[in-house]
Amino acid sequence: MITVTLDYEALIYQGITDAGGQPDDINLLTEDDVKTLGRLAAERGAEQRSPNQPTLALTTLAVPKNGEIFELTFNADDADPIGMVQSDGYSEAYMWKFKGPKVTGTPTRRFKIMSVGHQSNTEAVNKALAEHGTPALGQWREAFRRKYPRHDGEGPIGFTGSEWEDPYRICLFPCVSNGGDTWDSYFYWLNDDVRARWRFVVELT
Repeated sequence: MITVTLDYEALIYQGITDAGGQPDDINLLTEDDVKTLGRLAAERGAEQRSPNQPTLALTTLAVPKNGEIFELTFNADDADPIGMVQSDGYSEAYMWKFKGPKVTGTPTRRFKIMSVGHQSNTEAVNKALAEHGTPALGQWREAFRRKYPRHDGEGPIGFTGSEWEDPYRICLFPCVSNGGDTWDSYFYWLNDDVRARWRFVVELT
């Protein structure tokens, strides 16, 4: 087995340079920044050791604030589109259709949560979100719930980059909302009015 040792300091400097910063910008990193890297390492280690088991330590992770960049890693085994409908408790889930787009593989991507104010429907939401990133595909909801299982009490969060169709041919997108100790998950109509308290996840390129 070959062990690869990374030069973390050099990689941080490289990241600063790639982003157009100056070497002295490394002094702007806070203790919380370093702790966040540690939590990310712990998460990946836990997933590698027990990929099919929930990671209890992740319950301490705070939901990112609006505009704060965070990472999610996708696990295709835990995000079957129709399985999401079933796990949300919808009857006749087998009659639903997933219209896509679909996440494939096991990618790790960067995201932000954004608010776009009151909008008349999901199409209007996605147009407003385009200023901040690409609306996150719906299956990313499951990766978000795994990493941040405890809600923040700040209102619902939608994943509007994919569509599902129920047995009545109504198109919906997946979301999470404040529940008990953890998020409630469900699907919301694309053509419904979206109030200002809603937030949405966008993927960064």
